[in-house]
Amino acid sequence: MKAAKDDQELYQKIKSGDYYKDALEWYNSIYIYPVVHRTFLIVLTIFCLLTTIFGLYSIYDLMPLVKRIPVIAEVPNLGELYTTLNKIDVRNEDPTQGVAIYLLGEYVAIRESYKYESLERNASFVKQLSSPALYNNYMNYMDIRNAASPVGRLKEHGSIEVRNISVNLPVPEKPKTPAENNNKSRQAAVFFELQEISNAGVTVNKYRADILFSMSEITFDKTTKTFTPLDFQVENYIVTPLNTEKPAPAKQS
Repeated sequence: MKAAKDDQELYQKIKSGDYYKDALEWYNSIYIYPVVHRTFLIVLTIFCLLTTIFGLYSIYDLMPLVKRIPVIAEVPNLGELYTTLNKIDVRNEDPTQGVAIYLLGEYVAIRESYKYESLERNASFVKQLSSPALYNNYMNYMDIRNAASPVGRLKEHGSIEVRNISVNLPVPEKPKTPAENNNKSRQAAVFFELQEISNAGVTVNKYRADILFSMSEITFDKTTKTFTPLDFQVENYIVTPLNTEKPAPAKQS
């Protein structure tokens, strides 16, 4: 009786068309809807990822909130040029002040360091940033005939490394006219350590370099939309040992 009743209900559903609607709904729920839902979730996920990526890129493009200033140095002899790009983080300082501190630190690091294979490079760097008289003093100091010269003492077997450089550069007073701000001599004190490695062992000594230098102001020409070439020159350089038991006389290296 139950089988006959089920057959009768099935006959009525087929006759009314409900059977085909139920079959289509079943097919959709088993095969079609999962694919549609999965596709929707994939599209939504991709959209969210793209939105997140573009949002992060927009934030990154705004950071850091620091103005980058390109500095051009004038070099008389292109054969002695060593091109390097260095990013200087001056934060809220005057850009000219930040560049001066960087160049003073680099000048001391290269002038006081020693490696036999870097002699020519170091001499070229010192020449570019020193007055002619100061460069001659440096070459006389490095002369192998000079008893204090690291070339004669260390040759190719030793080295001198400059560490812990600290530049003390007072902020200059604001000039009354723009002309007063260009190539005006300034003073700075640079504190550093020298680690010398030789056959006798390793020695570390502290020094102070009193530097007199001139530097042009970094300015931007709104007409040509270019920055002025940088004119930086060390005019005087005196090194004094700091950790000797008896005060040693200052020397000009």
